[in-house]
Amino acid sequence: MLNEKRERVRKKDQEEVVAAKGGGKGAKAPPAKGKGAPPAKGAPAPEEEGEGAKIVFPEAKDHFNDDITQFLEHFSSSRQITLEANTKAAARKRDDEEKAKILEQFEAEKGSEAEKFNQIGQERE
Repeated sequence: MLNEKRERVRKKDQEEVVAAKGGGKGAKAPPAKGKGAPPAKGAPAPEEEGEGAKIVFPEAKDHFNDDITQFLEHFSSSRQITLEANTKAAARKRDDEEKAKILEQFEAEKGSEAEKFNQIGQERE
């Protein structure tokens, strides 16, 4: 059994065999009840049967609970947060002197770390 070569069946071939037998996923499912057939292209869409009852939200004056009234007042407000764009403060760029100072500080730290690592390496030897 282990010496026999395994026969591989491609998925396309397997679907064709199942469809030929009349089973499997080859056939379309019937449309859902109540939906009917979709409208043809170019035909106007059927209008819905009335808009139904509009949703009436509770009002803050109807409740005694402080938390609920606070939420309903918040819910009825516009709830939009407006931020003023202060572009000058946000877009500050460093001048050349400040850049040079930062670069010097970085180089000094880099040099001191290199010395520490060299010292540690010498102690291990």
